[in-house]
Amino acid sequence: MAQFIGTWQAGKGSMSNFEAFGKAMGLPAEILKKFENATWTATFTKDGDTWSVEYGSDVSPKRTYSYQEGTELVTTNMFGKGLKLTATFESDTKMTVMEQTENENGWKSLKVIREIKGDKMIATVQELESGVTMTQEFTRC
Repeated sequence: MAQFIGTWQAGKGSMSNFEAFGKAMGLPAEILKKFENATWTATFTKDGDTWSVEYGSDVSPKRTYSYQEGTELVTTNMFGKGLKLTATFESDTKMTVMEQTENENGWKSLKVIREIKGDKMIATVQELESGVTMTQEFTRC
């Protein structure tokens, strides 16, 4: 778990299969284009049993999510819509997040697996209804 602590960055070209994933999510074309070329940052911290992650990009506002492992967090996503997530750690280098996120088309269910491999964090995100998966590679800063 401690392997996640720190700041991670993903630049342009860090996502694979994002267009198909975005379409499965029902994202509008202008959002797809904007996010596809974005630079993303994720900063993980831990205080006692509480994890916090601050996500942001050069095209979206920063959001901080604080949660405890195995406990559902109910909050809002970067668009101000509903977000529910539960994170669990499989090992010191693997985290799984079950997520429900709301957009203009209703709720979507996602499974996010983050794995640390050296100075890389690979995020694999699957939209569960369609089965479409995208990956994004972050580098430790």
